[in-house]
Amino acid sequence: MDSITYEKHLAGQLAAAIEHTDKSVVQISKESGISETTLYRRIQHPESSFFAINELVALSHALGLDFMSVVTDAAAAAEREIEEQK
Repeated sequence: MDSITYEKHLAGQLAAAIEHTDKSVVQISKESGISETTLYRRIQHPESSFFAINELVALSHALGLDFMSVVTDAAAAAEREIEEQK
C-alpha cells in the first residue's frame, strides 16, 4: 500500500471527525495531548507530517472513536483508491 495515500485518507477521516464533533480543536488538542499546531500540520499536510501511533490512539480517544476502526477504515479507503487508479 502507498503510505502517502494511506496518510491522506487517515488525515481526511480525522478531519471529518473533528468537524462533526461538538468539541473545539482546542479541547481536542488538550484531551489528546497533541498541540494545536501539530494537529493542524498532521491534518493539512499528511504527505509530509505523519501521525504517530500514540497520537492516533490519543486522538481517537478524544474524538470517541475506536482506534482500530480509524486505522482499518483509512487503509481500506486507500486500497480502494489505489485499485481505482490501476
